[in-house]
This record gives sequence, structure tokens and C-alpha cells, in this order.
Amino acid sequence: EFQAGNAPPIFLLTSQVGGLGLTLTRADRVIVVDPAWNP
Repeated sequence: EFQAGNAPPIFLLTSQVGGLGLTLTRADRVIVVDPAWNP
């Protein structure tokens, strides 16, 4: 739905979930508020 333009213009996700091959070519801005944590 996000790619089709039918969804709200905001897509919230964590960096761990967003790094699993999700393609968001429709997005033109990314705001990172979840710093990666690696013990």
C-alpha cells in the first residue's frame, strides 16, 4: 500500500525490521531515530 500511494505518507519501523529486504522506492526522506544496537 505504501508503494501504491494509498497509505498515509508516514511509514514507521525499526532499523532491524527495515533492514530485512524491504524496498521503499517511493520514499524520498528517511529519518532515523532508532540507533542500531550491537552488543
